[in-house]
Amino acid sequence: MTLARYPNEGYINIGKVINPGSVTRKRDYSNRGAIFEYTDSRHDKWAGQKDVWFQGSFMWGYADDNILVESINTKKKQIKLTTPSLYGVGSGRNYQHYVAYNILDELDSPGEWYVHKKSGILYFWPPNNIDDSSIMVSILEDPIISLEGASYVTIRDLTIEVGRGIGVYMERGSNNLIAGCTVRNVGTSGIFMGQGAKQTFPFITHDDYEGIPISRRIGNLQGHIYKYTHWDRKAGSNNGILSCDIYNTGSGGIYISGGSKSKLIPGNNYAENCKVHNYNRRNKFLWSGINIDGCGNRISHCEIFDSEWQAIYVHGNEHLFEYNNIHHVTLNSDDTSPWYIGRDPSDRGNIIRYNYLHHCGNPNRMNMGIYCDDSTTGVEIFGNVFYKMDTRHGMLFSNSGWDLKMKNNIIIEPISYTAEFSAHYYTWGKAGVPKAFGKHGLLRKRLTENVNIYQIPYSERYPELMNYLDLIVDEKEWEGMRAKRNVLSKNLIIGGPKNPLHLVGGEHSQCKYVNNYRTDDDPGFVDYQNENYNLRPDSEVFTKIPGFQPVPFDKMGLYIDQYRKNIDKIIYKDK
Repeated sequence: MTLARYPNEGYINIGKVINPGSVTRKRDYSNRGAIFEYTDSRHDKWAGQKDVWFQGSFMWGYADDNILVESINTKKKQIKLTTPSLYGVGSGRNYQHYVAYNILDELDSPGEWYVHKKSGILYFWPPNNIDDSSIMVSILEDPIISLEGASYVTIRDLTIEVGRGIGVYMERGSNNLIAGCTVRNVGTSGIFMGQGAKQTFPFITHDDYEGIPISRRIGNLQGHIYKYTHWDRKAGSNNGILSCDIYNTGSGGIYISGGSKSKLIPGNNYAENCKVHNYNRRNKFLWSGINIDGCGNRISHCEIFDSEWQAIYVHGNEHLFEYNNIHHVTLNSDDTSPWYIGRDPSDRGNIIRYNYLHHCGNPNRMNMGIYCDDSTTGVEIFGNVFYKMDTRHGMLFSNSGWDLKMKNNIIIEPISYTAEFSAHYYTWGKAGVPKAFGKHGLLRKRLTENVNIYQIPYSERYPELMNYLDLIVDEKEWEGMRAKRNVLSKNLIIGGPKNPLHLVGGEHSQCKYVNNYRTDDDPGFVDYQNENYNLRPDSEVFTKIPGFQPVPFDKMGLYIDQYRKNIDKIIYKDK
């Protein structure tokens, strides 16, 4: 159900900003809420009301926030917020917008609700006949089910729902299995492996974060892992989530962890054959259909869909992503992608193979298919199918990456490039170079303190990183600023620009373009019109690209097993 909001669909654009508030991302901790003009006269009705909240992307289209309104000035047509947003507040861009919620006056649609906190009265508009319905209300903030220090436990065929926190929590165990379960209607994450974190620093922050690990709560996990990228979240090993449906969650669907990033020991935890959708009711930024960290874990045969934000968000090493079906995500966010990793060159060895990504992105936003953000290294993208991707920055996008290999993929009807490589340290990111590579730089800390690329196991497993922090120009340029050893090879491309590779930012934007084949015609699919992208044995691809390997399109996505008895086909009217 939906907390009473306005508008019921879409967003309200932010008007002229009078004061952006304190920008804690820049270490301004004066705790000033923003002041800005509102653009919709509906705000006049809310003046004087208490506990009105805004949720939106107030500055950047990749960062959402929930902020309490302090006051509404109907004469000046201005809003004042009680607290700052991490990046401040801006206006003028189509993603700088919000919704207003927790307003009784806006309870005007079936499925909406509102609680008057002082009286305890619940106001609710049932979506259908209340006499035929079951009404459930929860005040439970602990996980509905917790497995802590437990091993060889199977939880199967249950519907787990109606809690304000996590659905299923797993910590310090091994060989556990969650199978055939439906997890829905929870306040935060559906199924959550490993500890969260309690922030101890008193303000919203980024670089100054301090905190401690905690059990059974998520807290500021994202802040903790940003600072301590090597954090072992005690998620256990050989645990599986199999053939589960997770939806209507507040903060992501599944969070997988396990293994040791410091020691490069695999966790062998996995999510397989799971359907994950509608997973951003409360938090959006960084909370994907499936998040993953640690080392050596797997996401396979999952279907992830129906989100304005990311499908998979990655930290860590040597994870495997295969046979997934990802669609209708990143529909209304900016600088986002269905699959994301970034800002830690030590996160290597990740493999993306045999996935079907389609109908993702927004042509009016900065989106990409596979986003290897700032300084990503060592990602292999092999045998995937991309179809009708509204991603103007390519199927693959990289900011100064190393060792990114995109091979043997099929790209169908792209609106833009197959791959775009940006030398961002020489363009828009130039001012941030000392903070990345300098004596106390973020990348230097991640490569020499959180882990150490000069010592075993990193020096043996990833010798390519040994010169990453070497100086080229004294205190001005380092090796890691210049892209290296990226390859776009043996890809089949149907439609899109005549030149599928786009290099941005000058000579240090690098990618080797080898033996790709682009055509505007059907290259020999089994059934192009009905989206069967298996290649016929007589397809011209096998002669145009010698050595091209058949892509197992019919194996991508969900499958029938003892827990999943059928697979529903989802029909979208717009595409």
